[in-house]
Amino acid sequence: TNGYDIRLDQYIGSKNQLFGRWTWKNIPYQAASRANSLAQTLPPISYNESDKNFIVSDSYTISARIVNEFRFGLSLLDSSQTFPYQGAAVVANLGLTGLDLSKAANQGGFPGFNFSSGTGFSRIGHGAIGPQNSVTYQYTDNISLIKGKHTIKLGVDYRNVHYNRINNFGGSDEFGSMTFNGGFSGNAFANLLLGLPATELVYDIGPPIDQISNHFATYAQDEWRATRSLTISFGLRWEIQPPFTEKNGNIANFLPIKGGEM
Repeated sequence: TNGYDIRLDQYIGSKNQLFGRWTWKNIPYQAASRANSLAQTLPPISYNESDKNFIVSDSYTISARIVNEFRFGLSLLDSSQTFPYQGAAVVANLGLTGLDLSKAANQGGFPGFNFSSGTGFSRIGHGAIGPQNSVTYQYTDNISLIKGKHTIKLGVDYRNVHYNRINNFGGSDEFGSMTFNGGFSGNAFANLLLGLPATELVYDIGPPIDQISNHFATYAQDEWRATRSLTISFGLRWEIQPPFTEKNGNIANFLPIKGGEM
């Protein structure tokens, strides 16, 4: 893991205090390739996760008893996944036909072949593999007021959240999965050589998932110095986090209370 942080604190005049921080981390690692129940003999997947976070805030002293703080934050996550085999290229090299790979692009993957029934051979295959990323913009403003023994804080918080990733479901996705048994020749591996699968499974994959949601919150807090040795803090926060909307219509919600409305 590699990473670093940069921090800035600066007074601007006698009433403004500026704070800023930038954080970056890079996390490379490898993991065994898996695809649901398919036991793999394929190479591992290489991951490279990059996390970036930026925050800047400005505290402005309105008076001796009133301070306002505005804060902006940006969070970025980029996760690349590298697999030695591109699913579409493997399909072409193996001579498999009848598959719609128009949305597969350069995604990693491998068609599924299950001929383990009665043979002891391991199954092979992997679903679509590709990058994913998320971006969150955050805007916060709160005001603090000192009144007698009370310190009151009021504020609002708005977040714009984006999430993108490849679209996959399981098995070998659009690259196809085939299961061979001894129903034709008496041996699953012989059926593989003859090209006679017992079952075939192909997922019809849509374009990459492109989601967005806007979250809003408002809050109030009171810190009360009841005595010299007792301070009581209490507050209330109200949030609204609506479901994500998806650019390409890849996600939906089922509402049973409305007769199964989608």
